[in-house]
Amino acid sequence: MRRIAEELKLREDLMAELVRDLHAAPLAHRDLYLEHVFLARASPPGAPRLFLLDLHRAGPPRRAEPAFVKDLAALYGSARRHGATRADALRFLRLYRPESERARLRALFRACARRARAAR
Repeated sequence: MRRIAEELKLREDLMAELVRDLHAAPLAHRDLYLEHVFLARASPPGAPRLFLLDLHRAGPPRRAEPAFVKDLAALYGSARRHGATRADALRFLRLYRPESERARLRALFRACARRARAAR
């Protein structure tokens, strides 16, 4: 598992794009943990791809933002168990929402951190 976390940390741009595209669809995974992300190395060396697993609960969000916060909080909680830091989470959120201003990203982070703590 540690190796998975290290690989994903190096590929956080791909991860942010994957989650951003999922939420833009608009779909919520509802079970988004690092363990549900598969890193595959594609044929050309150095061109990895990410795939989401365990999609049986995925679907349109019941409410717009809370479903996405739940996904992001679950991802943050699982990443913390593998050594991710607050700085890692904020960097991910900047990639996930590049157009957002810093205050909005911090508010999103606080909402995710609260939800992740409540889920423990």
